[in-house]
Amino acid sequence: MEPQQLLLAASVIHRAGALGIRVSADGQDLICRPASALTDELRDQLRVHKPQILELLRAARTYTCSSCGQFRFDLPTVCYWCRE
Repeated sequence: MEPQQLLLAASVIHRAGALGIRVSADGQDLICRPASALTDELRDQLRVHKPQILELLRAARTYTCSSCGQFRFDLPTVCYWCRE
């Protein structure tokens, strides 16, 4: 995946997280919970960047918080999501 595509996919995941939405992959499907919190704009961005987001989420399985399971964009000492 090209770096620009990676950044766009990470940006969409980050925007979802800022709205309290957890994005995960289930096979070829993106799972967004709670789905009721999705905006039309974010839903469109998820659709447009779905292949890159799926690839990023699959590659990131080893970079998840051991406490809350959220995807980490890097490996900080404190999880962005649960602060542990």
